[in-house]
Amino acid sequence: MNSLSPLQLKKHFFTRFSVRANPGGTVAAQQIIEPAISFEKNPESPNQWVLNLGIVLKSAKPEAPILYDAQLEMFGVVEVHTGFPPDKAEQLAVVNGLSLLYSATREMFQTVTARCGHGSVALPVLSFVDVLASRPQVQPPPSTPP
Repeated sequence: MNSLSPLQLKKHFFTRFSVRANPGGTVAAQQIIEPAISFEKNPESPNQWVLNLGIVLKSAKPEAPILYDAQLEMFGVVEVHTGFPPDKAEQLAVVNGLSLLYSATREMFQTVTARCGHGSVALPVLSFVDVLASRPQVQPPPSTPP
């Protein structure tokens, strides 16, 4: 019997989906992928996190365009099972939650481009493992002596 993952995707949807075929675009052109990420614990539900993932896909050199330029944004809410270790809940929610959103983004991008002039393109796989490590750390306030 398969058990459910301790992380569940409660809802997700695109807030922006823009793809533009570049005339003269080639597979050999170098692309730039710029992710924009935000996340926060849902104040209304202690086991949920609200995630936003933006992806900009563009040519590294305008004179050598890639097949498609794109601006994609996805919103999602994930929930961590109450029995999951609390000290690891945020890592599970953010890293795996963003991975779920990006997977859905990759699938939709490939589906849409399959119907476009240059044909189907798959976005490369991204890793979100370092998202929490690169977040600015909040310093606790200095303690006052007794």
